[in-house]
Amino acid sequence: MYHSIQGGRAVPKWLWSVAFNRFLDQIDLLRDAGWQFRRVSDLTGEDASDRCSLAITFDDGYRDNDPAFLALERRGIPATWFVVSTNVGRPAAWSDDTTTGWPMLDAGRLREMAQAGMEIGGHSRHHCRLAELPADRLPDEIRGCRLELEEILDRPVTSFAYPYGSYNQAVVEAVRDAGYRVACTTQYGPALADGDPLRMRRLAVYSHDTLSSFARKIGLMRNEATWGRVFEHLAATMLTQRR
Repeated sequence: MYHSIQGGRAVPKWLWSVAFNRFLDQIDLLRDAGWQFRRVSDLTGEDASDRCSLAITFDDGYRDNDPAFLALERRGIPATWFVVSTNVGRPAAWSDDTTTGWPMLDAGRLREMAQAGMEIGGHSRHHCRLAELPADRLPDEIRGCRLELEEILDRPVTSFAYPYGSYNQAVVEAVRDAGYRVACTTQYGPALADGDPLRMRRLAVYSHDTLSSFARKIGLMRNEATWGRVFEHLAATMLTQRR
């Protein structure tokens, strides 16, 4: 799970921004290790049980993701972007001390990305904490997002990500009713650990992640993958094998 991709190698101040060169190193590490890249919606198909498959995702739709898109396209790697539909081609309008006013990808670029094999999914109309909204507002935020993106893309939109990871049962049902087939949370772990395609898990990539900590996250399927966690995992594995 990525958000902002900023130029150079300097560690960005915002936790959810990743330096572009670090992003390239991370993607190349995964490719060289033999991982198979999928779109999020692909993970519920015949590849769902493939332990060597993963999906690269980007939340919000910031314009600074453009170099990441081009780099992935050159490598033949698909990815999924979850986009706030009312902010397409406009500055980010939701209330956030860090990213309010940041430029967003425009409609033309989103169409190019979709034509290049990238998946464009929904991220609500206004980047709301959906679990805090009255039930009667959910269809507008969730179904409305899908309709707006489909009008831009002229193709079906079937994936969704919960802004801020905020969801409850009513939100999940609203996502299902809106016609989405898959939806991503911000909980860590294997994508289908809960067996529900509307509660898919992801690993967060932070600004301070080194290539080593990134690799440990992938290995442990945890957001906080310290060396202590690695040793605990190895010890648990050895005990299981001895039994």
